[in-house]
Amino acid sequence: MRQIPLVTLTTDFGTADGYVGTMKGVILSIAPDAQLVDISHEIAPQNVRQAAYVLYTAYPFFPPHTVHLVVVDPGVGSARRPIALRTPAGYFVGPDNGVFSYVMAREPVEALVELRDPRYRLPQVSHTFHGRDVFAPAAAHLAAGVPITALGPPVLDPVTFPPPCLEITPEGITGEVLHADRFGNVITSIGRLVWSEDELSFEPAFRKPGSNESSSALHTSRPILVMTLPKRSACSTSPVIPSGASS
Repeated sequence: MRQIPLVTLTTDFGTADGYVGTMKGVILSIAPDAQLVDISHEIAPQNVRQAAYVLYTAYPFFPPHTVHLVVVDPGVGSARRPIALRTPAGYFVGPDNGVFSYVMAREPVEALVELRDPRYRLPQVSHTFHGRDVFAPAAAHLAAGVPITALGPPVLDPVTFPPPCLEITPEGITGEVLHADRFGNVITSIGRLVWSEDELSFEPAFRKPGSNESSSALHTSRPILVMTLPKRSACSTSPVIPSGASS
């Protein structure tokens, strides 16, 4: 059975303007059978790490032939490269600014190219809207069956940033706030926490499939959970004290 082309979109464009709709028009002009799914267009402006996290949490739930298009691009118009990569979990298209760091930390990269071939761009490329002129056409051509290697030359040194902070010591765990959703839920790099008598066990939020990484911290009178807030974050937090411990 022929697979229906599927393209997801993640941007910081919002929905008040016509930018997202314009990109969808480009995709459908090239791949008219494609199904388009919005992951989010409410990424904070130019917040590459937030986009990386939102993509990281969403892409595993899509079929492996999906093309994931991400446009959160503070370096648009600069020398930063437009790229596409292929993994067993799907294709990813966007700027080479670290937005695919978490994906590449979890998925083996089978191919990684720079989007350089003019046949797979719009005829006129602006300095400020590569989402329309470069990324959307590339995603559409991949969805239509163009081999990723046709889009441009290999990239051997993609931009990545390190995994979120997670430090484990006998005295406690130090993690990082990754995301605060619109309901006020705060997601950290520590992952899932479980109290059991005098022990705290947890499953890290970032680990490779098949890994059995886990750890624990002993019952202590000291704060055992410390979270680092992103810059400009509106969130606040305080140390977590185990039940029955003195503060």
